[in-house]
Amino acid sequence: MLSATVLQAHTTAGSVLPTGDGYRTAALLACGVWVVMILVTTVLPPRRRRGAVAAPVPGGAAALPRTAGEDAARQEAAR
Repeated sequence: MLSATVLQAHTTAGSVLPTGDGYRTAALLACGVWVVMILVTTVLPPRRRRGAVAAPVPGGAAALPRTAGEDAARQEAAR
């Protein structure tokens, strides 16, 4: 949506296409957003899911968060 707004702003009245400067501005803006997202995801620590267990499970398998459906299927299979 942001790139479309920039391109629309660089389209003169009566023209079908934006100017070359509009494409350059939209591309630079997209690159800027990309760099900011890289910095944010590098600086912020990963968010742990609610109920996730970080310790390994006996047998060497990593503990992963399960859904209620997976728990019900395991209980049914154990019977």
